[in-house]
Amino acid sequence: MFKILTDLERYYPVLYNNGVRRGKIIREFLQYAGIEEQFAMSISLAAKVSDIGMIYLDSKLLKKIEKGLVLNFEEQEKLEKSSKKGVDYLVKNLGTNFPEINLESILYQYERYDGTGRAMKQKEQIPGPAYIVALVREFDKNLKKSKNIKESMLKLEKEQGMIDPYWIREFSKFLKKEDTNKKILALYK
Repeated sequence: MFKILTDLERYYPVLYNNGVRRGKIIREFLQYAGIEEQFAMSISLAAKVSDIGMIYLDSKLLKKIEKGLVLNFEEQEKLEKSSKKGVDYLVKNLGTNFPEINLESILYQYERYDGTGRAMKQKEQIPGPAYIVALVREFDKNLKKSKNIKESMLKLEKEQGMIDPYWIREFSKFLKKEDTNKKILALYK
């Protein structure tokens, strides 16, 4: 895993930095939620490499994603397929028995609560860790644009069809803690 993270940092620093930041947010959030440490670490580690499949995308599409621009259907499809390619890459390089990472959270991170995701899974068909990774990914994307935690969370709450409302409520409670906001904003400096 160390080599994968090192290569990601060297060749894809934006993807690496996004993953590290998201992993830290997830770890704090799951600690707040009382989730078992080992499980929280597994999801946090998955978040760090959740964008690994993007190494298969061309630089034009990566820049468009990084800027938060609207993707056309074909581009969205390529992005969603990148999750499967990323999981395949991790399994090839780490083996199928790598217990420290939750591969489902990477594979299903683009599924939607309302069933409009890639495989059209919905609600309880989607593993909880995938919702957590998706939630923090979307929050991170919003916060990078707005630099305002409350505004970023409000945008997420408006998109409740995307993520399990339970996780949105829990994350909202987590963000209401003053020390949490300071820790999160420090990650964006």
